Amino acid sequence: RAGPRAGGRPAVGGPGSHRQPRRGRV
Repeated sequence: RAGPRAGGRPAVGGPGSHRQPRRGRV
């Protein structure tokens, strides 16, 4: 599940899509 703070890719694609690319599963 790729969520805003669950997977590596945030749900929103655009402004702020590369904020924290790897938080839940590292």
